[in-house]
Amino acid sequence: MAICYLDRDGIINHHLPYVGTIERFIWYEEIIEFTLKLKKYNYQYIIVTNQSGIGRGFYTIKNLLKINQMIVSKFKENGIDIEIRFCPHTPEDNCSCRKPKIG
Repeated sequence: MAICYLDRDGIINHHLPYVGTIERFIWYEEIIEFTLKLKKYNYQYIIVTNQSGIGRGFYTIKNLLKINQMIVSKFKENGIDIEIRFCPHTPEDNCSCRKPKIG
């Protein structure tokens, strides 16, 4: 099975600074159609996203998890299983989980 990694901000939703609430999350509706087209190739989908707004104190992991649940539910409604991996750290933290690092 091949893996299709998708960034969140700018691919799944419109890129606004620090999207940490559902109210600020604006879908790119085309992403559902795109993933459905690739589904026939048996891709596993994983969203990877840096969320330094958590590390900066702009929003909480709890807020992010609400958004993540909404994303997973919308994909599931359309027959697509998707996993979300996120980094809550700031670039200055120099962690191993922040994109583009592989952790």
